[in-house]
Amino acid sequence: MSRFESSKQRTVRIPLDYYKRLDRLTRWGLILSGVAVVAAIWWASGLGWDVRNWSRWSERSRSLATHGAVTRVHASWDNQCEACHVPFTPIGQNKWTASFVGGSAQSDAKCQSCHAGPRHHADQNPEDKDALIACAGCHHDHRGRDASLVRIAENHCTQCHSDLTAGHVKPGYTPEVAVKVTRFDADPEHHPEFRASRERDPGRLKFNHARHMIKGIASPDGGSVWTHDQFAAPADKKRYQNYADAVSKEITLDCAACHRLDAEEPGTAPAISHGSPERPGPVRAAGRLYLPVTFENACRACHTLDFDPASPDLVMDHRIQPGAVHKALWRIYAEEYVTQNPALLDRYDPAMKTWKVPGRVESDEEKKARAAVERKVRNAEKILFGAKKCGECHEYESEGQVVTQIDLDDGKPEEVKVRSVNIPEVWFFHSEFDHSAHRAVDCKQCHERAYPDAANSSTSSQDVLLPSIKICTECHAPRGRGSAARTVVGGASFDCTECHRYHNGDAPLQGLGASANNPESAMTIRQFLLGNPSAPQ
Repeated sequence: MSRFESSKQRTVRIPLDYYKRLDRLTRWGLILSGVAVVAAIWWASGLGWDVRNWSRWSERSRSLATHGAVTRVHASWDNQCEACHVPFTPIGQNKWTASFVGGSAQSDAKCQSCHAGPRHHADQNPEDKDALIACAGCHHDHRGRDASLVRIAENHCTQCHSDLTAGHVKPGYTPEVAVKVTRFDADPEHHPEFRASRERDPGRLKFNHARHMIKGIASPDGGSVWTHDQFAAPADKKRYQNYADAVSKEITLDCAACHRLDAEEPGTAPAISHGSPERPGPVRAAGRLYLPVTFENACRACHTLDFDPASPDLVMDHRIQPGAVHKALWRIYAEEYVTQNPALLDRYDPAMKTWKVPGRVESDEEKKARAAVERKVRNAEKILFGAKKCGECHEYESEGQVVTQIDLDDGKPEEVKVRSVNIPEVWFFHSEFDHSAHRAVDCKQCHERAYPDAANSSTSSQDVLLPSIKICTECHAPRGRGSAARTVVGGASFDCTECHRYHNGDAPLQGLGASANNPESAMTIRQFLLGNPSAPQ
């Protein structure tokens, strides 16, 4: 026998069909794979979660298909997928999918059954693909209970606002806002300077902040000051007690003396633009806007509208025109005269300003009474319409022309009007700012020009004393290192939605749902919880 095996001899010992047989490792691999597939099907169907409660099979299986928990405000519809979703329709449709599968009216209708979502701007180009984005294209749910639905990524905004002229507005329309905005910083190539800080105040009120914040509210010549003792009403003395110097009693005002946030002291109701201390407006919740500065709340204590040195308690109402003032004065002094002369009482007609009885010539006594009343009325009008009362703060107009004073000799004060103060309700019309969130910061940090000791202190009532964008970017910017004096800068949010709204953005004083306060049909509580307006009641 040969000492060495040949190749043929060696191959005889190896079964030629070995690859057709399952070894132990392969056999167990197949078994385990099968078990895994069955377990996966069992798990996906929801049967493996609670085999004793088959009624919850649909709920279990549906929860497996979700991307995650819905936000807290939508938690009531955790198991009502149909409240928001339409089968085989992409709820988060964007302009790319819209070009293939059409619009998303059904999905948007689901959202709008609860949420009123007016258009971003009336002059959007309706044919712009970017305007076809569905509600869920920006508002992403299923990101956890604490996720925000309104903190939108900047790219949703800049896809249009990086160049509004690229077909995003109606042909022929010139945007009122900057046409190129890419991000928020002080670089004008990225974000423009605030419009309000570049404009002049359109208001017609003769008022200067620095003048009112000087110690003693001193007159320009320094000759007169205002002290705490000059306040007549006990309520005014109490209110301005903390503004008085301990020794001289001179009053030094600050911003809070006139500007008040919506939240006031417990139990009080601040006057709003049409109110007064006697007829206050409703108490408003702590909010982002300061209350309108009104004569009753901020001016009356110092600028009283008294008009008779012999009767200092007589005070004229504010917000009435010269013609109404004339009638009010005539009534006051006529009633005073007939009280002192009772014989004329039965012949006095306050509505007609006369003692004349129809069919009879006015007597000498009545003429004397008329002259006495007219004399007092004229003296009171000289005081009220003079430079120390109405004319100190207001302008007049007659026949469309601005006049510096009222000519009382023509006997027609009713033809003269006090011009509207025309003060804007808000200055940042296309954005929003929450003062209550910034109340810990000294007012001077943003409104330095209002202070008399500022290097660039304002002396004109036409100055708009709002900060520049550079002030905002000290906080609202990426966190980093600044100058030696300020080692850390930024850190606060600076995305678009920090200051801007999308829906109804041009109506800062109007609620988002104001355009749908009265829906065509309202849901019952059951329909609302089911997310289905058509569900049986």
